[in-house]
Amino acid sequence: MNGYFVPEPHQKPAHADEMDGPNCKTYTLKMLRQCAGSELPLRVKVTSTKADEGHAVYHFATTSVTSMNVWRASYRYSELLAFRTHVEDEWTCHDEKCSGSCQSLRDLLEASFPKKGLGILSTWAHTVEDRKLKFKNVLIHLLRSVLLPGSTMKCFHARQNL
Repeated sequence: MNGYFVPEPHQKPAHADEMDGPNCKTYTLKMLRQCAGSELPLRVKVTSTKADEGHAVYHFATTSVTSMNVWRASYRYSELLAFRTHVEDEWTCHDEKCSGSCQSLRDLLEASFPKKGLGILSTWAHTVEDRKLKFKNVLIHLLRSVLLPGSTMKCFHARQNL
């Protein structure tokens, strides 16, 4: 499938029976590129964090420098970790004949993605600030790898799936 289900921003349900699953929108790479072309360059920020039931929720804002459109989303660390795993396992190839861009992307995620720590530490100010910076850097690199013409992502499989 040449698309990705983008979860709606993290929202705490009013009732426990509302936890069937997140609302999702489907975007294909072609749709993202068409939208992104007029919106580039993008500025990514982790605007804030909030402790929610012992977990940190990270609030992201992506702003188009040209149109000043802003996209906001909020995710827990576990949701971002699931996204990372999906990028590594599904959206990058593991073919020996690959140009190397998939492996370099996996290496970047391994080196730059914030590590999971003890639950009690996840809301500490130092941990939150460190994760905010690392999430921002990873997201900027992923966006550049996919959206910019002439990007480092040369693998056909990854360009179709990312």
